[in-house]
Amino acid sequence: MDAINLKNYFFYFASFVVIIAGMKMASQVVVILFLAIFISSIFSSVLNLLQRKHFPKIVSYFLLLLIVIALGFMFAYVINISLKDFLGNLPSYEVKLRNLVLNTIHFAQGYGLEIDKAKIMETLNFGSFFGVTTNIIGSISAFLSKFLLVIIGVAFILAESKSFQTKLRVIFRNNAKKLEHFNLFSFNIQKYFVVKTFTSFLTGFIVTIMLTF
Repeated sequence: MDAINLKNYFFYFASFVVIIAGMKMASQVVVILFLAIFISSIFSSVLNLLQRKHFPKIVSYFLLLLIVIALGFMFAYVINISLKDFLGNLPSYEVKLRNLVLNTIHFAQGYGLEIDKAKIMETLNFGSFFGVTTNIIGSISAFLSKFLLVIIGVAFILAESKSFQTKLRVIFRNNAKKLEHFNLFSFNIQKYFVVKTFTSFLTGFIVTIMLTF
């Protein structure tokens, strides 16, 4: 019995390693898929609301898809403009940050503190830091270029949302309690996504107001 249990543990561990390795190799596809699921989870509630208001299914579906596309292009436009401004001002940011550190060191030295300025500047390595920032921005730009794939994923998931419920009822036709638990889990996930989206939007709005004024 112990040998069988040990064999099962090795099997589960090997399966886990294979799954993680597969997700690592297909990381770009996995990110796009999860983003499509995230967006669909938010807008599926809106789709259900439109259908409860007696909108035709095809009309509500295409209306919601147009809203998603419009919001996506608006988001991509804002990100593109912000990245261009940031990259254009990047050299001046580096100079200002370097001067701020130097002024802080001089201020501390004025009070008799012994500080190795060369060592601190070498440790901070501003050029490397801003190089990493540029690479991150490049990754974001590359991801935004795959926006069409995200939209296609959202379209398919929203189109299957109603039939998915029907399939679940067929699968759990002999166990209504499991279906109820699954629906509750799905509802809580949607509610979490909505709350998280609202709080993130509110945080961004407050930061924008603070930076503006």
